[in-house]
Parts: sequence; C-alpha cells; structure tokens
Amino acid sequence: MVLTDISSAYTLAIVTAPVTLLGIFQGALFLPHASSGWLVLIGLTVFYSTGLTMMFSLLPRLGVVGNSANMNTKPIFALVFAWMLLGQTISITQIAGALIVVDTVIMIGLREKLTMMIKI
Repeated sequence: MVLTDISSAYTLAIVTAPVTLLGIFQGALFLPHASSGWLVLIGLTVFYSTGLTMMFSLLPRLGVVGNSANMNTKPIFALVFAWMLLGQTISITQIAGALIVVDTVIMIGLREKLTMMIKI
C-alpha cells in the first residue's frame, strides 16, 4: 500500500509541477475569485488524487491485462459527458475513434473468454 501511495504522489507531483510552471510563464494561470470556484478546484483535486491512488492500489489486484481494456474507455466517457453536460459537438472522426476503442475492448474481452474456454 505504501508503494502505491508513493507512486501516486510522484505521479501527481510530476504532472503538477510542469503544468503549474507552464501556466505561470504563459500568464494563463488564473485562480478562482469566487468561493464556488475554490470549491470546484478543491473537489477536483481531491477526487482526481483519490481516483489515481485507488487506481494504483487496485491495479495489482485486478490485473493489468484485464483492466487495460476498461481504462481505454475513459476518453469515450469524457466525450459523451462533454456532449451531454457541456453541449460540445462530436465530429465523425471522434465517433469513428470511439467505435474503434469499443470494438477493441470487446475483442480483448472475447479473446480472454475464448482463452478460458480453450483451457477448460
């Protein structure tokens, strides 16, 4: 458990430092002015770091091969939620990419089931 916490801390630090520096140097780092903005920023930080820590903690128990297919669906969920919640438009290229990802996830799942059936 300690190793996964260290991995999470290193990952967060490695991502946070360059992004913060880049934002400062480009003049694009703006902190919230309203209390609701601070609440969202704190919530985003807590949920992201909790999710990342949980992923690093659970990945050894779930197995990388079986879970890698599920992790590839995150961009699809981001695309759908951006469309539903933010009203963003989805291009044909994005739909084609999503279909390729879904097809690949299904094929990986079927491959694992076929392998299990052959072993029996």
